[in-house]
Amino acid sequence: MNSPFGLETKWPMNTFNIAASKDAFEPEHSKIKMYNINPNVALRLGNDTSIAVGADYYKLNDLLFNTQQIDINGSGADWGWNVGLQHVAGSWSFGLAYRSKVSVNVDGTVDATRTEFTRASATSKLEFPDMWQAGARYRVNDRLALEFDYERIGWSSFDKLTITTTAVPFPIVSTNNWQDSDA
Repeated sequence: MNSPFGLETKWPMNTFNIAASKDAFEPEHSKIKMYNINPNVALRLGNDTSIAVGADYYKLNDLLFNTQQIDINGSGADWGWNVGLQHVAGSWSFGLAYRSKVSVNVDGTVDATRTEFTRASATSKLEFPDMWQAGARYRVNDRLALEFDYERIGWSSFDKLTITTTAVPFPIVSTNNWQDSDA
Protein backbone atom coordinates (compact mmCIF):
# COMPACT_ATOMS: atom_id res chain seq x y z
CA MET A 1 0.00 0.00 0.00
CA ASN A 2 1.39 3.42 -0.95
CA SER A 3 0.44 6.92 -2.08
CA PRO A 4 1.82 7.19 -5.63
CA PHE A 5 0.64 10.59 -6.86
CA GLY A 6 0.37 13.02 -3.97
CA LEU A 7 0.34 16.32 -5.83
CA GLU A 8 -0.47 19.78 -4.43
CA THR A 9 -0.03 23.37 -5.61
CA LYS A 10 -1.13 26.70 -4.12
CA TRP A 11 -1.05 29.92 -6.12
CA PRO A 12 -1.48 33.52 -4.89
CA MET A 13 -4.01 35.79 -6.65
CA ASN A 14 -2.83 37.22 -10.02
CA THR A 15 -0.06 34.61 -10.47
CA PHE A 16 -1.18 33.87 -14.02
CA ASN A 17 -2.16 37.42 -15.06
CA ILE A 18 -5.49 36.22 -16.49
CA ALA A 19 -7.88 38.89 -17.81
CA ALA A 20 -10.46 40.16 -15.29
CA SER A 21 -13.35 38.45 -17.12
CA LYS A 22 -11.72 35.07 -16.46
CA ASP A 23 -10.63 35.61 -12.81
CA ALA A 24 -13.05 32.92 -11.62
CA PHE A 25 -10.88 30.33 -13.37
CA GLU A 26 -7.45 31.51 -12.22
CA PRO A 27 -5.98 28.57 -10.24
CA GLU A 28 -5.75 28.87 -6.47
CA HIS A 29 -5.32 25.42 -4.87
CA SER A 30 -5.02 21.99 -6.50
CA LYS A 31 -4.53 18.77 -4.56
CA ILE A 32 -4.67 15.04 -5.25
CA LYS A 33 -4.74 12.83 -2.16
CA MET A 34 -4.92 9.12 -2.91
CA TYR A 35 -3.65 5.68 -2.06
CA ASN A 36 -2.90 2.52 -4.00
CA ILE A 37 -3.38 -1.05 -2.76
CA ASN A 38 -1.23 -3.39 -4.85
CA PRO A 39 -1.46 -7.15 -4.15
CA ASN A 40 0.92 -9.25 -6.28
CA VAL A 41 1.64 -12.90 -7.01
CA ALA A 42 5.12 -14.04 -8.05
CA LEU A 43 6.15 -17.24 -9.81
CA ARG A 44 9.66 -18.60 -10.31
CA LEU A 45 10.29 -19.80 -13.88
CA GLY A 46 13.29 -22.10 -13.60
CA ASN A 47 16.22 -21.25 -11.33
CA ASP A 48 17.07 -17.80 -12.67
CA THR A 49 13.86 -16.04 -13.77
CA SER A 50 10.76 -14.82 -11.90
CA ILE A 51 7.58 -13.11 -13.02
CA ALA A 52 5.06 -11.20 -10.90
CA VAL A 53 1.59 -9.88 -11.74
CA GLY A 54 -0.65 -7.73 -9.64
CA ALA A 55 -3.72 -5.56 -9.38
CA ASP A 56 -3.67 -1.85 -8.56
CA TYR A 57 -6.64 -0.38 -6.70
CA TYR A 58 -6.44 3.41 -6.81
CA LYS A 59 -8.64 5.19 -4.24
CA LEU A 60 -8.80 8.94 -4.77
CA ASN A 61 -9.86 10.32 -1.38
CA ASP A 62 -9.66 13.99 -2.10
CA LEU A 63 -9.38 15.97 -5.32
CA LEU A 64 -9.34 19.75 -4.99
CA PHE A 65 -9.34 21.92 -8.06
CA ASN A 66 -10.10 25.36 -6.66
CA THR A 67 -9.93 28.60 -8.59
CA GLN A 68 -10.03 32.13 -7.17
CA GLN A 69 -13.85 32.01 -7.09
CA ILE A 70 -14.94 28.39 -7.59
CA ASP A 71 -14.23 25.44 -5.26
CA ILE A 72 -14.27 21.97 -6.79
CA ASN A 73 -13.79 18.72 -4.87
CA GLY A 74 -14.44 15.04 -5.42
CA SER A 75 -13.41 11.42 -4.93
CA GLY A 76 -13.43 8.11 -6.84
CA ALA A 77 -11.70 4.77 -7.37
CA ASP A 78 -10.65 2.38 -10.14
CA TRP A 79 -8.46 -0.62 -10.97
CA GLY A 80 -5.26 -1.10 -12.95
CA TRP A 81 -2.63 -3.83 -13.24
CA ASN A 82 1.13 -4.39 -13.23
CA VAL A 83 3.66 -7.00 -14.28
CA GLY A 84 7.34 -7.49 -13.46
CA LEU A 85 10.09 -9.79 -14.72
CA GLN A 86 13.49 -10.51 -13.13
CA HIS A 87 16.39 -12.58 -14.44
CA VAL A 88 19.60 -13.40 -12.53
CA ALA A 89 22.78 -14.42 -14.38
CA GLY A 90 25.71 -14.90 -12.02
CA SER A 91 26.62 -11.53 -10.53
CA TRP A 92 24.11 -9.75 -12.78
CA SER A 93 20.38 -9.16 -12.15
CA PHE A 94 18.03 -7.63 -14.75
CA GLY A 95 14.49 -6.45 -14.21
CA LEU A 96 11.56 -5.02 -16.18
CA ALA A 97 8.27 -3.69 -14.80
CA TYR A 98 5.13 -2.11 -16.22
CA ARG A 99 2.25 -0.45 -14.36
CA SER A 100 -0.88 0.37 -16.40
CA LYS A 101 -2.57 3.74 -16.50
CA VAL A 102 -5.72 4.07 -14.42
CA SER A 103 -8.72 6.27 -15.25
CA VAL A 104 -10.64 7.24 -12.12
CA ASN A 105 -14.20 8.53 -12.49
CA VAL A 106 -14.55 11.34 -9.97
CA ASP A 107 -17.84 12.45 -8.41
CA GLY A 108 -17.98 15.58 -6.31
CA THR A 109 -19.28 19.11 -6.03
CA VAL A 110 -18.68 22.54 -7.47
CA ASP A 111 -19.25 25.48 -5.14
CA ALA A 112 -19.59 28.63 -7.22
CA THR A 113 -21.48 30.68 -4.62
CA ARG A 114 -18.74 33.36 -4.72
CA THR A 115 -19.84 34.03 -8.31
CA GLU A 116 -23.31 34.45 -9.83
CA PHE A 117 -23.66 30.66 -10.08
CA THR A 118 -24.47 28.10 -7.39
CA ARG A 119 -23.42 24.83 -5.72
CA ALA A 120 -23.98 21.64 -7.74
CA SER A 121 -22.77 18.10 -8.31
CA ALA A 122 -19.83 17.55 -10.66
CA THR A 123 -18.16 14.69 -12.53
CA SER A 124 -14.77 14.24 -14.13
CA LYS A 125 -12.30 11.57 -15.18
CA LEU A 126 -8.74 11.70 -13.89
CA GLU A 127 -6.18 9.59 -15.76
CA PHE A 128 -3.06 8.52 -13.89
CA PRO A 129 -0.05 7.63 -16.10
CA ASP A 130 1.44 4.29 -17.00
CA MET A 131 5.01 3.57 -15.89
CA TRP A 132 7.83 1.53 -17.44
CA GLN A 133 10.91 0.57 -15.44
CA ALA A 134 14.09 -1.30 -16.36
CA GLY A 135 17.09 -2.02 -14.20
CA ALA A 136 20.41 -3.82 -14.11
CA ARG A 137 22.44 -4.68 -11.02
CA TYR A 138 25.99 -6.00 -10.74
CA ARG A 139 27.12 -7.57 -7.45
CA VAL A 140 30.78 -6.60 -7.05
CA ASN A 141 31.13 -8.56 -3.78
CA ASP A 142 29.04 -9.46 -0.73
CA ARG A 143 29.11 -5.85 0.52
CA LEU A 144 28.87 -3.81 -2.69
CA ALA A 145 26.58 -3.80 -5.72
CA LEU A 146 26.19 -1.29 -8.56
CA GLU A 147 22.77 -0.58 -10.04
CA PHE A 148 21.38 1.28 -13.05
CA ASP A 149 17.66 2.07 -13.35
CA TYR A 150 15.56 3.71 -16.03
CA GLU A 151 11.95 4.85 -15.57
CA ARG A 152 9.47 6.37 -18.02
CA ILE A 153 6.24 7.88 -16.73
CA GLY A 154 3.49 8.66 -19.26
CA TRP A 155 2.47 12.05 -17.83
CA SER A 156 1.14 13.15 -21.23
CA SER A 157 -2.00 11.13 -20.39
CA PHE A 158 -2.66 13.73 -17.64
CA ASP A 159 -3.06 16.31 -20.40
CA LYS A 160 -6.43 17.78 -19.56
CA LEU A 161 -8.92 17.75 -16.70
CA THR A 162 -12.53 18.42 -17.75
CA ILE A 163 -15.20 18.93 -15.10
CA THR A 164 -18.86 18.77 -16.04
CA THR A 165 -21.40 20.43 -13.74
CA THR A 166 -24.72 22.27 -13.78
CA ALA A 167 -23.19 25.04 -11.60
CA VAL A 168 -21.82 26.74 -14.72
CA PRO A 169 -23.22 26.52 -18.27
CA PHE A 170 -20.01 25.10 -19.79
CA PRO A 171 -17.39 22.47 -18.85
CA ILE A 172 -14.52 23.65 -16.67
CA VAL A 173 -11.25 22.65 -18.37
CA SER A 174 -7.71 22.68 -17.02
CA THR A 175 -5.09 22.05 -19.72
CA ASN A 176 -1.79 20.81 -18.29
CA ASN A 177 0.28 20.06 -21.42
CA TRP A 178 2.43 17.72 -19.36
CA GLN A 179 5.00 15.61 -21.15
CA ASP A 180 6.23 12.09 -20.48
CA SER A 181 9.27 12.00 -18.19
CA ASP A 182 12.39 9.87 -18.08
CA ALA A 183 14.46 9.29 -14.99
